[in-house]
Amino acid sequence: MTKKLALILTLALLGTASAAKPANCAKTVGLYSGSLHYTSLAKFPDPEEEVSLDFLDRFNPVASAEVCGVKFRADAGEKTLTASAPDLGSIARVFSSRAKGQLSISTFFPNKLGKAASVDLLYDLKGRTVSFKDPGDLITTFVIAVKVDGGALQPLYYNGKMTPVRIPPSAKAFDLYVRMPTGKFTAWERVSVNLKTPGVVLYQEAKFPAK
Repeated sequence: MTKKLALILTLALLGTASAAKPANCAKTVGLYSGSLHYTSLAKFPDPEEEVSLDFLDRFNPVASAEVCGVKFRADAGEKTLTASAPDLGSIARVFSSRAKGQLSISTFFPNKLGKAASVDLLYDLKGRTVSFKDPGDLITTFVIAVKVDGGALQPLYYNGKMTPVRIPPSAKAFDLYVRMPTGKFTAWERVSVNLKTPGVVLYQEAKFPAK
């Protein structure tokens, strides 16, 4: 392998810092499985356009960007995406501008027809409750659990039943862990939410805790 080719491959793996076009934050913004979508601000003579930042793309990932006050940093090697901002509400607004007052984590789970069903994992900012809207046809053999401040696992989805989990006002952070059956996949196997130093870390791969 030539030195030039090795350098190209290394840069591809590391990703690129994105001088992203400024977003029109008054319009729809959303993060879907590691790809951020928004409408850019129109600036004469250029019109607005639809922008997509693929943070965990296999071949040309965007390593970092700042959109609507939220800083994103991706690690393609570790398969993680980190978002930080002065407050969790700003992160929630960029993750999904449609989910008012909620931090919405867009993901997918297999349904009984063998297809991927879109699901939004939700954290209500005011009610401090973790939940999701069960489409009703998900397979029952995967598990979602919540861990608050490193404590015991609490079931969010188990044996085909969704049970909302309330996060105490004193909590500093919580994690969602997903355990999939062999041969089944999801977008994120772990979601870490820091409540005191506002930030969210999404993990494509993670070990499910023993307890």
